[in-house]
Amino acid sequence: MTELLFTAFIVAVAAVVSLALAAPQRGGRRLMLVGLCAVTFVLTAALAEELLGHPKPIAVEWRSGEATVIAYDFDEGRAIYVWLAWPEEDVPRAYALPWDEHVAREIAEAQQGVDADGGEVVAALAGGRSDEPGERFENQSSGSTDGSLEDRDVMFYPVPHPKPPDKPEPDAARSYLFSPGKS
Repeated sequence: MTELLFTAFIVAVAAVVSLALAAPQRGGRRLMLVGLCAVTFVLTAALAEELLGHPKPIAVEWRSGEATVIAYDFDEGRAIYVWLAWPEEDVPRAYALPWDEHVAREIAEAQQGVDADGGEVVAALAGGRSDEPGERFENQSSGSTDGSLEDRDVMFYPVPHPKPPDKPEPDAARSYLFSPGKS
């Protein structure tokens, strides 16, 4: 998907520059447009490679739904890093969440539940966040009904293993017929 977006951007920039070069103008201006196009291509390639090596901020994720948490790491006071595997993709993606003690506790508790009962930790992503991390929890403790735990952008919880298939029905009990008088 990233390669497709990068290619579309390059094609769009090339189309704009070719239209600009087709317009009647002086040679110096044409040379400047070609140079600007070349610089844009180089910067875009360098930035794309740099950004592909770092976790994506969760605030700019466009998808919503549930993803399996492959791994996580806490950088206390700075960020929470998670690797999420989306159901429709083969490759997990790295995300960075702003540090929030409540979210970190939620992830750790979900992982403990999975370690004890089996299953996997799931992250449920929802729509846009309107307040700062932890603010909802402060609202809850003060008795305010402004925020709710369900309003969060990301919720983490354990999902147990699915129920195994039912055992097959036992064969019907065998019945024996005994004739009277025969031994």
